[in-house]
Amino acid sequence: MTSSTDEKWRKIVEIHNSTKALYLLSEEITTELFAFYQPINELRNAEEHIVRSKSAELGMSSHGNAEETKNYIEGALDSALGHEYRAFFDTCDWLAMELRGQIDSDLDGYSRETINSVLPDYYPKTRLRIEEISQKIATLRGEKDIDKTGVIVNGVKSYEDIIKELHEIRKNINSNVSRFEEYVKNVKKIEAATIIKNKINEDLKEYGPETINAVLPDYYSKTSPKIEEICKKISGIKENPNIIEIEEYEKLITELGAIRDEISLRVPVLVEHAKSVKRDEKRRRSQDIMIYAVWTGVIGSVGFGVVWWLGKTFLGF
Repeated sequence: MTSSTDEKWRKIVEIHNSTKALYLLSEEITTELFAFYQPINELRNAEEHIVRSKSAELGMSSHGNAEETKNYIEGALDSALGHEYRAFFDTCDWLAMELRGQIDSDLDGYSRETINSVLPDYYPKTRLRIEEISQKIATLRGEKDIDKTGVIVNGVKSYEDIIKELHEIRKNINSNVSRFEEYVKNVKKIEAATIIKNKINEDLKEYGPETINAVLPDYYSKTSPKIEEICKKISGIKENPNIIEIEEYEKLITELGAIRDEISLRVPVLVEHAKSVKRDEKRRRSQDIMIYAVWTGVIGSVGFGVVWWLGKTFLGF
């Protein structure tokens, strides 16, 4: 065989092996690639041209004189290389689309806060890298040309590396899906504690410290600090809590709920006490007004008497 033929065989083997490696990789990603007909059809056509080339080389088919046979062999190998090349790119295109879709699916439904908390590098680094990869894929597809034989294998290697990198990115994200769920659960735990705390504040917001102290004498000294302590502990429960931490959380929520229930039961007493305070205040104001009126009358009477006496004594009327 000529050096030209050897080079064609080398490229066919390299591209075929890359396509095979991606097919094996796809088993970790999805089984649907095997239902994607186009690469398989391209490989089948490549195999047909390879058989024709080998048949001519072995003299099993006639294609004219030696020069004509040589040209036929190289032409068949060129066709085989083209099909291998297209099979590779079809496989990469499909896997790139599938992997990016799986990444989107893995992250779908989770807030930016959740993603940032579990994968702090996602937005500043990983997402930007995925966008760079997408642009690189578009460039590779735009430069795809079987006639540019000098860059065929280089393009194949670049695309293969991109697919492998994209696969690693997707594996990392997918492996953290359970952590996304745990984070959401923990947020809900904190929200549950906050809801109970807010309900307690709602129960007490209309009453002043005097009323609260009268009805709930331990509230400011013990109960309120206890509520803050419970909420702080719940906020500190880490991701992926073990069974002890889960039991501790349930205990804390139960304790916080019991505090709220106790305060709720005392609300009618708070209402009555507040009314009583208002009645007493109103009674005191009424008494103050009466006292003021009496003293005003007394002072007025005394003043009139003094004026009358002075007038009679000194002015003679």
